[in-house]
Amino acid sequence: MMDEVYQQPEGVGGAKGDYRETGRQRGFADPAPRTASPHIATLGVSLFLLGVGFGPMLFTPISEVYGRKIGVIVPFFISGLFAIGVATANNLRTVLIIRFFQGLFGGAPVYNSGGVLADIWRPEAQGVAL
Repeated sequence: MMDEVYQQPEGVGGAKGDYRETGRQRGFADPAPRTASPHIATLGVSLFLLGVGFGPMLFTPISEVYGRKIGVIVPFFISGLFAIGVATANNLRTVLIIRFFQGLFGGAPVYNSGGVLADIWRPEAQGVAL
């Protein structure tokens, strides 16, 4: 990386003059080497969306039988726990597995929100609520 020369204006921070500053001194780390192909890099989002697709098939019937609160709050809380798991993952394999389960539990509250709104508002006002 080339050193850049900056001209310090007069009266700012002491004496006038130029100084050299490298990328490391500015706080920029050297870029990490790529360890995954672009296909593997997009696999995290793909597995998340796959989980979002399958999650409502499991949790929507639960919300119809046991109530909306169980079918929305419990999967939402579990999805939050999986988000913490992704943040603390040590390798790519762990991230990919946890992203699938995060989508599995995170998709249910999104799809059940229409049922929640239908339970709260009367049919004439549901269009405005949505």
